[in-house]
Amino acid sequence: MLTDEPFDEDSLIDDSDQLILPLCFEKNCGSHGDCSVPDNVCAPYIFTEEYACGPDIEDFGYQGEWLCLEVNCATDADCRDDLGYVCVPFGGPLPEFNEASSVCARSLSGTACAEEGKKVCQFGRDIAITCTDGVWKPYFCEEGYSCESGECVLEMLDSDGEANDADIIPPLETCDNIDNDGDTLIDEGCDDDGDGWCDITMEVYGIPTICPNGLLDCNDGDLNIYPGSTIHQEAADYDCDNRKEYQATMTLSVDDELVELCANGTQFDQDEFGGNYGDWARADTYGGPKLVLESGTNVIGIHGKDVGLAISAFVATIQVNGTIIISDGVMPPDDGIAYTSLDDEWDDALWRYFPEAVPTPNADWCDKWFDDSDWGPAILAGTSGTDPSVYGNLGTDPWWGGACGLTKYERCPTAFEPYYTDAIAGNEPKWIWDYNPTQLADAWLRIRIVLP
Repeated sequence: MLTDEPFDEDSLIDDSDQLILPLCFEKNCGSHGDCSVPDNVCAPYIFTEEYACGPDIEDFGYQGEWLCLEVNCATDADCRDDLGYVCVPFGGPLPEFNEASSVCARSLSGTACAEEGKKVCQFGRDIAITCTDGVWKPYFCEEGYSCESGECVLEMLDSDGEANDADIIPPLETCDNIDNDGDTLIDEGCDDDGDGWCDITMEVYGIPTICPNGLLDCNDGDLNIYPGSTIHQEAADYDCDNRKEYQATMTLSVDDELVELCANGTQFDQDEFGGNYGDWARADTYGGPKLVLESGTNVIGIHGKDVGLAISAFVATIQVNGTIIISDGVMPPDDGIAYTSLDDEWDDALWRYFPEAVPTPNADWCDKWFDDSDWGPAILAGTSGTDPSVYGNLGTDPWWGGACGLTKYERCPTAFEPYYTDAIAGNEPKWIWDYNPTQLADAWLRIRIVLP
C-alpha cells in the first residue's frame, strides 16, 4: 500500500540484504489503458497472474503512472520488448507486496521530465539520474561507487568496517562539448566507435557534436550497434533493446495454400511468399528481417487454407540459434473426439492449432502476447486406418506420391527429403493438422520459441 510516511530503507531489508521497493499492485491487466487506481488504493493481486497495474515509482528511477506491468520476471529478457524495460527484483515474494517478487519497469533515462534539477537513484542499478534540460539524464556509477540521493558517491570503509558514502567522485568527462576533466580533450569516451550515438554509460547534456544521433548506445565498440539499428548481428543486441537477436530460417509447405506467415505480429507480404506456396508437395524457405527473433518469447504463426474446403495442414522446419525445430504433434484421439484441456495430450505439442471453424481467431493472433491457452495441440496427420508408425509422414494419405506423378508408395521430392533419408528415425518434420472438425477450410498454427 502506498503511504505518505517517510521511506525508511533500513526497515525494508530482508534476509538476503536486498532492498525492497514499497510498492503495491492493482488488478491483473492486459494493456496500459486497463489501469486506473483512484486515491492510490490497491486491489488484490494474485501471484500467478502475469500482469498488474503498478504505482508511480519515479523516485526509484522508473516510470510508473499506473502502467500495466509484467511481474515476477527473472531477467531483463523476460520483459516486453519496448526500449528501456528492465527487471527489478524486490528481494523475494512477500505478503505485503501481494506475493510479487519482481516487476518489469521502464527506466526514466532519456525520457522527458518536469522538475529541473531533480535527482534520483535507479533502484538496483547504481545509476544516478538527473532532470536536465527537460530530459532525465543517466550517470552510471563506476565500480566502488554507489548512488545516494541522486549522486554517485565513493564507498569508503570506516574504522568498524562499515561503508561511508561521504566522498563525492571527482569530476569526470561528460558529453556536452566541454572539457570536463581538464585533460584538454572534449567528450572523450562519448562515441568511441564513431556511429554518432553516445555511449549509454556516459552522461549526456543536450545534443553534443560528437554524437548527434542520440544516446543509449549499448555497445560503443561496434559502429553497427546502436538504438534502432537494423544491421543484424547474430546473438547480439544490435538495436539496444535489452534483447539479443537471432536470424531464423523457416522451410514450409502448406496444404493447399499459404495465406499468412508472421513472426511476433509482423506479417510477410503476399509478394514475399515463395513460388510453391500453393503447391503442398514442395516447399518454400523464408528468412530475413521479418524472421529475426529476440531473447525471450517469440511466436511464429501460419494461416493455411484448403481450396477444396476440406482440411489444411502444415509441414515445417525452423532453424535458429544452432538448433532445428520440426513440425510435430500428438496422435489423434482414439475415440474420435477432439482433445480438450482435460486431456493429458493437451500440453504435449509445442505447435498449437486454433480448432474452430470461424473466419479468424483474433486480429492479433500472431502477437507473442496473445493468449492461446484455449488453442489445442497439433495432431499428426493421417486418415482413419493409417498405421500409427507413419502418422505425419509424407507417405501418409492424403499426401501420397501420386500428387507429383509417383506411386502411392513413394514420396514426393521436397525440401524435406533429407530428413527422410538420413536414417535417423523420428528426426523428420511431420504433417500436422487440427483433426477436428475435418470440414475446416482455414487453419491457424502457432509455436512459441524461447531464446537466451
